Amino acid sequence: MKKKNYLLALVACIMLGTIFQSCDENDNPEPAPKTGKEAVISATEWNKWHYFSFATGEEVGVGDTSEESDAEWKTRSDWDIAFHMGSVRTNSGLSGDGQGGVYDTGETELNKVTVAMETGYTVDEAVKILIAMPPQYMEAGGNTVANTWFSRIPGEMDYQVHDKIFVVKTADGKYAKIHLKEIYDDLGRAGIITMEYFYQADGSVNLQTAE
Repeated sequence: MKKKNYLLALVACIMLGTIFQSCDENDNPEPAPKTGKEAVISATEWNKWHYFSFATGEEVGVGDTSEESDAEWKTRSDWDIAFHMGSVRTNSGLSGDGQGGVYDTGETELNKVTVAMETGYTVDEAVKILIAMPPQYMEAGGNTVANTWFSRIPGEMDYQVHDKIFVVKTADGKYAKIHLKEIYDDLGRAGIITMEYFYQADGSVNLQTAE
């Protein structure tokens, strides 16, 4: 009888130890991998471009969808990427005099991209952008690679987002990796873009973020 009671007590102790260990693990979870910063750009207007700097982590200004405004922003070096609804432009090619451009890494998770290529970036060229409803278009500078991050659902006015990680070359030749995660806000408004990004300020190709 004593032996049986001893075994029952031993089992109970083991079970209690397992429970306490589980609690300790839940109380002290492993730290999440280091990732990038997040920016939300409200680019809901049909007739506006919103210009963003990775160095400052902020929007630096708003321009009109006009040839005059595009010409002014083309000469500026204080922006790296810009958004019009879902459309994207970089400080390169037709859109800017900077050293910008984009390439698609083929990855879908930001932390999996650890190194930036030094060549192979697509610069901006003439694309059609929607500037009014009912549909009215104009040709303006845009990036054909970056613009693959979203598409219109066939037969509908809604958009769908494609999980893609891009590397953006900045106006001054540095590198940032980006994940354009959302095109809608919680209220369903289109053009509210959530961007997760990591900017390498030292100018190197090192884009390692996971510890």
